[in-house]
Amino acid sequence: MAPLDDSVMAEVPGQTGPVEGDLDAAATIMGATTLDETSQSPDDLVDDAEEVPPQPTLEEHLLADDRTLTGSPHATATNAALRALARAARSFLIYDSHNEAIRQFLRDYQEATRAALKLGPLELEVRPFELVLVSDLGEEVVYLQRERDKSLAFRLYRDGVRRVNIHPDVEWGELLRLLEILSIRYTGVRQHEDDIVTLLWKAGFKHIEAVSVEGFVLASDEEDEEGSSEAARELRRAGPRVEVPPDFDRPFPEHPGGDFNQVRYRVIAPKVLDACQYAVSSLVVGKLAVQLCADMLELVRDPIDPTSLADVAGLVDEVRSLLQADGQLDKLLALARAVADLRSFDEESAQAALLRFVDARALGRILHSAARGEGSLPPELVTLLDLVPGDHLPSLVTAMGTERGSGSRALARQLIGREVERRPDSVVALISAVDSEIAADLLRSLSEVAPARAVEAASLVVGLRDSPLQAELHHLVETLSDELLPGQMLLQWLGSPDESTRLKVLARLGKVGDSTTYVALQRQLAALSGRAREESIAVGIAMAQVAPERALSEFGNIVRPRSFLGRMSGGALTGIQVWAGVSGLGMLPGNYCETAIRWRMERCGEDLYKHCQRTLFERRQRGFHVGSDRLAEGSVLYHRSIWSYPGLLVLTPQMLCFSPSRSVDRWIGASQLDLPLRNLDSVDIDDRNASLVVHGGSDSWRFTGDAAGKVGAALMAALSGGGHGVRGSTE
Repeated sequence: MAPLDDSVMAEVPGQTGPVEGDLDAAATIMGATTLDETSQSPDDLVDDAEEVPPQPTLEEHLLADDRTLTGSPHATATNAALRALARAARSFLIYDSHNEAIRQFLRDYQEATRAALKLGPLELEVRPFELVLVSDLGEEVVYLQRERDKSLAFRLYRDGVRRVNIHPDVEWGELLRLLEILSIRYTGVRQHEDDIVTLLWKAGFKHIEAVSVEGFVLASDEEDEEGSSEAARELRRAGPRVEVPPDFDRPFPEHPGGDFNQVRYRVIAPKVLDACQYAVSSLVVGKLAVQLCADMLELVRDPIDPTSLADVAGLVDEVRSLLQADGQLDKLLALARAVADLRSFDEESAQAALLRFVDARALGRILHSAARGEGSLPPELVTLLDLVPGDHLPSLVTAMGTERGSGSRALARQLIGREVERRPDSVVALISAVDSEIAADLLRSLSEVAPARAVEAASLVVGLRDSPLQAELHHLVETLSDELLPGQMLLQWLGSPDESTRLKVLARLGKVGDSTTYVALQRQLAALSGRAREESIAVGIAMAQVAPERALSEFGNIVRPRSFLGRMSGGALTGIQVWAGVSGLGMLPGNYCETAIRWRMERCGEDLYKHCQRTLFERRQRGFHVGSDRLAEGSVLYHRSIWSYPGLLVLTPQMLCFSPSRSVDRWIGASQLDLPLRNLDSVDIDDRNASLVVHGGSDSWRFTGDAAGKVGAALMAALSGGGHGVRGSTE
């Protein structure tokens, strides 16, 4: 085996001892062996090899908790918050951002930070490997991590940050942005990213303040005095340097009335220092940038100054982009107003510059940054749109296409609602030409502002299979009034390719439709496939609601056929029309409906049997009870040709039914009668012979018995009171 050589040792993060740098030694560390021509035999190596402890995985190394420090309650809570922050930032190195572990780290970070801020502000002094909490109790170390690849303090200190203040009223969006910045510095490539100071300044925090210094730059991420050799340190100390002479500003300037011999060191008051630090902190970068632009624009307006808007445009665009990306809308609005003041001087150029504040790219940045807040529409953004005249709807639609976040989309919907209210006609034209999700947002906004135009626009897209649009159709069906969504329009929407939409429309049709809708529902039922049971049920219910008498006659004959041949063949009929018929009869009162459903239950398969059971249960829930609607009943003989059948004649408000009493007659079914009252033409009652003859079309039915006269009289009264136009006679 190749011997371990100190000259090829390299430092491994997380280890105090060295590990071998060449490939052979690395293989040895990992548990492999490499033999050369002069190596010993494997048996000889057994006694000489030292057991190497297992190395932690990258995940274990990065997610290992930092050192827990205790002190005052505020310091202890701050330590927990910083450890949660550092761990969450490092977790992005190994987990996808949608991983559940990331969510847990974010929850820990939020809870720990809130708990620490309840005890006071976090005023942190940054040292190379420590973060120190400065409070009324003095200075307390609240974070300590000496491994540079894991140390949050080292990365802040390396980039020049010397102090970080987090105020108690900081928003969660700002805390998330701080986490994003620290995660970038853990995962990014230094040549292609800004340092922490720049990122903190760009963020435009309102409640997080950073104080930094210039000039601390390492030759590389891993090179500093601690990690360099003594020779390298000596070389740097002996190398050429450029230093300013200490007396470069002498002699002192002369001021009347003063003696420089009396100059003494004086301690600056803390308030004065705070004011000086605030003047150069990250909190005022945006304000200073806007003020610079305003001063330059003042020169543009000066008639004797040669500065033009083109000279200042690059500066204005850079500051505008920074403010848009960081969500500093108050400063962005101030900059836009400064540009708008140029319209009196150069209207065309000023208008072109203003349009860049609200174009699609600009609005996309604003929506992305503003979505970190509480979700309400920022008033500054509304004022900005009002400041720039024109139609902003196309830009908003384009911005929505690029910003897919739920927060950004919610803000965009609110803005679109304002534009829709001003220009509803342009929205109708856009809905069928944009992405389905955006079209759904436009349709929702249009329904809130101009519902009549929303119905018009929905009719243009009802045939599309896009789920977002179909969901908006559901919303329209459920919320719009009958005047805005009449039955004929609903029938048109039955052409939707989405079954759930058709079910919503059918449920609405049953409530607002009338008898003229019945024929269209019949065609819809006839066109259904054999698998569309749920839709056939909805059609049957709607038909029963819009035309109860017609549905009773049609569904009664489907569920329990009136003819002998129909009953003999109908016992095996289980098509979707039967499902629709059972559901339709379940919506109608009367003993006949329940009798017909029970008759079908005795002659159907398992699925239809369960449907009949469920329908009967729902009838009970609606208050429909057997026998509650019987107008008259009695035992009679039914005479058919030369045959007579004893049985029970029952009259309900909708039907005249005869059920034979002999089991053989019920099994054959030839004497079973279900006569809808609407189909009857005349009634003849012979009290002397106790007979009743009922006429309907070309058929007649004759009954005799003591109850025939009683049932016949009730039948005549029901027909007269029901307005059926049936004539009757009594002998």
